[in-house]
Amino acid sequence: MRCVPGTLDSPSLHGWLRAMGDYDKTRKAFEAHQPIGRIATTEEIAHLAVYLGSDESA
Repeated sequence: MRCVPGTLDSPSLHGWLRAMGDYDKTRKAFEAHQPIGRIATTEEIAHLAVYLGSDESA
């Protein structure tokens, strides 16, 4: 069971993708296996955290 929406775009992810050889091909294959169909951004996570901490999330 997965408890996260998927992988977060980060420097370590880019390093891993580069280490695999063909960056673009590996990224596309990796994105295809993500539950949300793409790699999440840090901005999305920040917006979610702000929303969850706000009165609007009640």
